[in-house]
Amino acid sequence: MKHNYLDNYELVNGYALIDTDFSIITANEKMYKFLGAVRKAAISDAIHQVDIDDFINVSNNLRIGQSKSMVLRMKRVDNSYRWVLMDIKRLYMSNNHKKEYLELNISDVIGLKNHTNHLNEDIGIYRRVLSINDKLVYTYEYDKDLFTIYNYVNDDAIAVISSTIDDVYERILKKGLIPNESIKEYTAYFNNIKNAKSVYDHHFSINVNYGDGLKPTGSYINGSTIYAQRKPIRSVGTLKLPDANNVFSKTTYDYEDCNKMLGREGLEKYTLNNISYNKNFPMENIIKLTLFKEKEHSGY
Repeated sequence: MKHNYLDNYELVNGYALIDTDFSIITANEKMYKFLGAVRKAAISDAIHQVDIDDFINVSNNLRIGQSKSMVLRMKRVDNSYRWVLMDIKRLYMSNNHKKEYLELNISDVIGLKNHTNHLNEDIGIYRRVLSINDKLVYTYEYDKDLFTIYNYVNDDAIAVISSTIDDVYERILKKGLIPNESIKEYTAYFNNIKNAKSVYDHHFSINVNYGDGLKPTGSYINGSTIYAQRKPIRSVGTLKLPDANNVFSKTTYDYEDCNKMLGREGLEKYTLNNISYNKNFPMENIIKLTLFKEKEHSGY
């Protein structure tokens, strides 16, 4: 496909500071390129006449620290109008609490769509790479206290287990997956996540069932914590486990530990996922599902 030079002016994550007269104080390169403007240009001159009153009303009615989002049309450097998503926030100047300004974060709606498509393509590539090795991926979200282990099979992100970090810790221990000699290192791993250690790695044995009972195998964990505004947001990492794709299925933990009866849809999903992703899934479960569906459809 021929590259359009205007693609260089597609606006995603444009940023500008403007004064209360709507003149640009400063902006990032993306913003200047999109507008074809220079410092002190009025941002209001680029807003479509149909949308300008709404923009002024929203901006003037914001209190200090308050922000609002709106969709409006802005003129690009080629004089075409583009729909943009604009986040507006009113703030004080850091060195002058009497002088106010507006902080703008702006993205072209079409640009966001294209950006999202590119991100989805990248995610597909990363999932494919992860699905061809023996590494599981885990994330811990601090604000939700949610710890999830993913297995990537055929480009699918399969949640092997997802719960609070303490619940995951206890459930794995109760299943007998951690040998006694590995509990200390296993506990240290979870403590590093809780304490938001920036970088950590661990090596300990895990009891794995490859179809002939639990047997210890070496695991290798590499993890890191992501921060935003000096606060831990997410801890992420990989768990290298030999032949992981044949050990874990889409339903290894969460369906087994579910305390309620599965409905038809849940039971069907459980069975079909295991057929696809777990080579050790018992054939008698397929028969049970078939009988269940036949009984349901017959009305008995």
